[in-house]
Amino acid sequence: MIAALQRLFGFCRHPAMYREHRELDGRLVMHFVCPCGFARPVIERTAEEYAQLDRRVRPAGARRV
Repeated sequence: MIAALQRLFGFCRHPAMYREHRELDGRLVMHFVCPCGFARPVIERTAEEYAQLDRRVRPAGARRV
């Protein structure tokens, strides 16, 4: 029950967390993850902000020299 309340209010008291890519709004986003299962994005953005990043950042294409 305590872990559920911590997740509800958006924090966890465990001292050790690890980083992991998890899916958020259809995209893989880096999260801090706790052993109890609590996860929080490293950088919290809205779905619109992620959509803007998708439009701005494109993979580099091959160029002829």
